Amino acid sequence: MPFAPLSFQYMEFLQKMADVMKVESLALDMGYDMNGDVLIARAEQLMRGEVDILADKSSTLYSLQRKVKTLKQQLESKDLHLDLMRKKVSASQQSGCHVLTQHWFPHLL
Repeated sequence: MPFAPLSFQYMEFLQKMADVMKVESLALDMGYDMNGDVLIARAEQLMRGEVDILADKSSTLYSLQRKVKTLKQQLESKDLHLDLMRKKVSASQQSGCHVLTQHWFPHLL
C-alpha cells in the first residue's frame, strides 16, 4: 500500500510526537482532538521547564560574574599593597646600606 490513509499518517505522526516528548503511549482510538491536546499540554510544560532552566542559568551566570568582579578587585588591591610593600623594602634596604656605608666606610663617601 504506497499511500496510507491520511488519518493513519496523522495518528502515526501524533504517536511519534508523543514518543519524542516523552508522553506515555497514546492510544490510537483516543481521537484526534485528545491526542493534540495532550501533546500541546506537554509542549507547554516543556517550554515552561526550558524557561525555568534559562532563568536559573542566567541567575547563576550573573552571580558568577559578580564573584569574578569582586575577586579581580581583591587581586588588584593585593597587587597594589604588594607593590607598596616592595617599595618600602627597597627604600629601607637602600637607606640601610647608606647608613652602613657611612658608619663603616666613611672614607668611601
